[in-house]
Amino acid sequence: SCVLFVATVALVTRGPLLHRLSLLDRAAETAPIVEAALGVCHALGDGAVSHTCSLDVLSRRQCSRGLLDHDLFDDSLQDVLLDALAQVAGGARASGLSIDDAPSSRVLEVAAATTASARFALLSTSERAAALEALEAAATSRACSDARSAALSSEEAFDGAASASHDECIIAALYSVAAELLAAVPRLARLGFPASELGVRCLVASARRAGSQRAAASLGHLWHAGDTGAAPLTLLSVDAASTGSDQGSRTLVVAFSSLGWNGLVRPEWGGTLRAGSGAETKVAIGGGGIDVAHALDVSRSWFLTDPKSGEYDDGAWWDTSLAALCAPYGRVCLLGESMGGTAALRFARHATHSVIALAPQVDLRDFGCCTRSDFDDARKARLRLAIARATAQTQARVVLHVGRDPDDLYQLRHLPVVVELFCSQNGGAGAEAPEDPLPRDGMSASHAVGSRRLRVVKHDIEGHAVGQGLKEHGSLSAVILADILPATTATAVASRAPRPQLPPPLPSMRVEVAGSGWAAAAAESLDVHGLVVLSSPPSAPPLVGLELCAACCAASEDRLEELLGRIARRGVDRSDEFRFLELTHREGLRFDMPLGCGVVAAGSVTHSSPDDADAPSGIRALEGRATAAVAREGRAEAAFDLEAGAEAAFAGLHQAASAIAREALAAVVRRAPAECRFSGISQPPMAGCVISLPSASAQVWHSDGAEPGLYNVFVPLVSLTMANGPTELRPATHRHEGTARGHVAPRMAPLVRAGELLLFDYRVRHRGLANDCKEPRPVAYLTYAVGEARDANFPDACTLAYD
Repeated sequence: SCVLFVATVALVTRGPLLHRLSLLDRAAETAPIVEAALGVCHALGDGAVSHTCSLDVLSRRQCSRGLLDHDLFDDSLQDVLLDALAQVAGGARASGLSIDDAPSSRVLEVAAATTASARFALLSTSERAAALEALEAAATSRACSDARSAALSSEEAFDGAASASHDECIIAALYSVAAELLAAVPRLARLGFPASELGVRCLVASARRAGSQRAAASLGHLWHAGDTGAAPLTLLSVDAASTGSDQGSRTLVVAFSSLGWNGLVRPEWGGTLRAGSGAETKVAIGGGGIDVAHALDVSRSWFLTDPKSGEYDDGAWWDTSLAALCAPYGRVCLLGESMGGTAALRFARHATHSVIALAPQVDLRDFGCCTRSDFDDARKARLRLAIARATAQTQARVVLHVGRDPDDLYQLRHLPVVVELFCSQNGGAGAEAPEDPLPRDGMSASHAVGSRRLRVVKHDIEGHAVGQGLKEHGSLSAVILADILPATTATAVASRAPRPQLPPPLPSMRVEVAGSGWAAAAAESLDVHGLVVLSSPPSAPPLVGLELCAACCAASEDRLEELLGRIARRGVDRSDEFRFLELTHREGLRFDMPLGCGVVAAGSVTHSSPDDADAPSGIRALEGRATAAVAREGRAEAAFDLEAGAEAAFAGLHQAASAIAREALAAVVRRAPAECRFSGISQPPMAGCVISLPSASAQVWHSDGAEPGLYNVFVPLVSLTMANGPTELRPATHRHEGTARGHVAPRMAPLVRAGELLLFDYRVRHRGLANDCKEPRPVAYLTYAVGEARDANFPDACTLAYD
């Protein structure tokens, strides 16, 4: 009966897909092709494509456009196909053309990718396994490795550069190599996957839809910026003259990869370790040299998947491989940063001398860059327990390096041995861990606590990328080699290295609103990073009162349910894409409710006098226009009407937030050079509230606009956690996308508390993360325009005012 049931389900699912596929095969014009492809997407479906999805809805879809935004190991097939179809429909719409005038070559490519994906889904289990086995054989062949080296040779992929534009060129070259495999493997060529980036993504996503990560794992052998094209664990000698010496007299350093600056994994620490391969090093460590093994996790699974199959095994493959690799060596060190630092702690049992982890994650439930949809909380909890067990049992010395990033500092509290150390520093057994066990005096380059067994070092470095910060300060070699070599040897080796000219320190991305200089500090962070988190000092009340936040939270949820009810009466489901004047479905159960200028003006004109001498003329003009608008129109904007109590709550919130935000933006105006200085804030701010419902998915990376002079002010109505989905940002992308300088983190998800403010430039790349909690996550916002900038995110839409 079970066999009969499975066969029946297979027939039921195959029937609609075959029918939709036949419609796509017969379609000849662009519009019918796109509509038929949408039908195939729905038939393949997991609910990502609704029955009401149309060409018009498709053309308005937010889609991932850059190569750096793609995730070969996590993108769903529906998202890949819908993004491709949306680019066809949206491109025609943006050019003022009908969809029938879209470029035919792109339309045919998308149609071919959709057809091939459907054909792959229709294969039997054994046929799919044979196709994936053939792909793996081709991807790991010498011919493919040679093709990869040739494709990357012109990109100078191996010089350690990590700019977004450079990494995008590398990824484009890798896609070209992978695309050649689609044509070279007969079993795949017969399915018709186009030999292009889209074809590669569709194949990998099709395999994942069928329950296998094997296609992604096969291409993972290529998917890094190293100068070798195969093994995830590659042993090299940094001292070529000693390669024949006995391994027992040599030191092995296992260097685990991080996520990479732009999501592209590369071998790390080679240059630093080569600095420690001189004659005095050999004497200090018993006559042998240093070997380094580069461990690359291209799947970005925190070393918890088998790189051969792509499936999760909680690190079993790496444990087995490291045990075999480390066994012959008398001295083993583990080294890594961020994801690599986590791996160094997780596999600490294999170290015999030292474990060096820079800015590691201990509990990934509190880390925003861990975004794989199949990386669930249970697996993250097991990783945390494994790290705790490994660090408690290892015989090696454990050294943790962190900077000033508050999220990295908080991660230390998830590690029991560190909490015990902090408690001992605060009075011994039974004492509580101090609030700030690693104080910063503003003068010292670092501050350390601990002993030989466990040492925690806090460096005076902003952001998550501690290694890059130490490198720019000229101290990376000394810091790392001190943990690998005896102290006297490390000092001698580091003294030979040239010390680069130190760049000016970058401003903090978190500023306390206190004293006279906070606004200038906030303006500097907005200029350099494109964002700033504003908070009150620990002893002061929140910038926006918690009672106000709670009242606005309740009011926003009530308002959302009312609007969703009115939308439902029009026959529109809340999961459908829609845009009304009062409510827009932004993406994946994330709803944007504009509140209208009247509410903002009513809440903002009373907090200070228009004659305030410190306010720029543009701000005084704003107040005058807002006051006149309220007097003239009153509450005429019926579409945005709120209950009296709700309106008062939001007016109070806007008043409190506006007082802070306007002062920071006034400092932005004053900071700009005279020749390009904005005239001031030139229009009343737009206000609203974005609510992410439970089970809301993560957004694609996007910016809210390309024009300078627009700023968002977010006010979380509940404290943001990694569980309820904070906003993740790429600092400095308002200047040059992805080229975050020095020790600015390429990605960050600040955990802003209720009543604090997050200000960021419209041009900064960002996205809302998934809400895995059972409660909604509301964030109120104000959008300010400085100079002549204008917000184009709310085009004309129909209203719900007339049910």
